[in-house]
Amino acid sequence: AGGLLILGAPGAGKTTLLLELARSLLDRAEEDDTHPIPVVFNLSPWGTPTDQTSRNHFLVSRRTRPALGEWLIEELNRRYDVPWKLAQEWVTTEEILPLLDGLDEVAAKHREACAEMIDNYRSEHGLLPMAVCSRTNHYESLSRRLRMPGAVVVQPLTRVEVEEYLERGDERLANIREALVRDPTLWEL
Repeated sequence: AGGLLILGAPGAGKTTLLLELARSLLDRAEEDDTHPIPVVFNLSPWGTPTDQTSRNHFLVSRRTRPALGEWLIEELNRRYDVPWKLAQEWVTTEEILPLLDGLDEVAAKHREACAEMIDNYRSEHGLLPMAVCSRTNHYESLSRRLRMPGAVVVQPLTRVEVEEYLERGDERLANIREALVRDPTLWEL
C-alpha cells in the first residue's frame, strides 16, 4: 500500500523481517523494471556529523540533520559506493525504495526531527513506498506518528514455536536442542 511501519521489541526480528521484505521486493523488481530497487538504510547515523568532505554542489556532510533525499544520496555514496551523480539520479527519479532500519537508534534528541523528515519526504515524493523499523516503545514515545498506510508489530516467538522449528531441523539442529537441555538459560537468547 506504499508504506509499512515495522514495530517490535528488541530482538523480535524487525530487521530480519525488513531484509525478507527487501528480498521479495528485489524479486519483484527483477521481474518488472518499472519497480524501484529496495535499498536498506540504517537510520542511526542520521543527525550526526560525518567526516566526509562535502561536494561543492551538494553540502550534506556539514549539516547534521539533512533532508532525507540528501541523506539517502550521501548514504548510497558512502555506504554502498554508488557514484555520487548516479546516487543523485536514483533518488531524484525515485528509482530506489528506501527501507529505513532503526528509527529508534537515531539519537533521542533528533528522533522527532527524523520522523518529521521521513513524512516530509514521503509527502514531497507522492507518498513514495518505503518501510521504517523501530522499537515499539521508542516509536510510541514520539509526539507524532508516521503517516504510513500499514503497520505490523513483530511478536516474540513462543517456546513451543522455537521447539517445533528445532525439531523440523532434524539432525542439523541436534546440537542446539542438546545445548538447550543442558543449559536452560539459553532459552532467554
